[in-house]
Amino acid sequence: MEKITSVVGTLCLCIFVTGILYNMGCFKVTEKTIRFVIAIYIIVIIFKTVMDIKFDFAAYNINDITTQYQNTEDAKQIIIEQTQMDIENLIKKRLSEKNISYNEVLVHILEQSNNITIDKIEIQCSSEYKNSVENCIKDLLSPETVVVIGE
Repeated sequence: MEKITSVVGTLCLCIFVTGILYNMGCFKVTEKTIRFVIAIYIIVIIFKTVMDIKFDFAAYNINDITTQYQNTEDAKQIIIEQTQMDIENLIKKRLSEKNISYNEVLVHILEQSNNITIDKIEIQCSSEYKNSVENCIKDLLSPETVVVIGE
């Protein structure tokens, strides 16, 4: 509200100054120059006000986010949990595409020194599907990943 009041006050002051300058010397070239300068000034003030408002909203949103996750450890834990769920859903989708029945899929992710790796994958299904299951998830595995397939 203060910004709007400031812009309106500046606009009124510009109109007043334009009137005084016009009455002092009524020259066509001077009149056009004064109008041009004041029009540019008004446009700059309006753009400045709009930009300030946008920056205020952006700062407000950033403050909301930082107050929501002030502790980086909580944010890391949320990311790890979401990644585990996404990988579990991906494995379930692949197993369903291959028509492999399963009871449960569990993924454990390990975070060490800012590196995230899949530590363990447990798939509860019949042992006869072991080779098919390994083929479905082989691109997700690292050399350290432990895979448990069976009931």
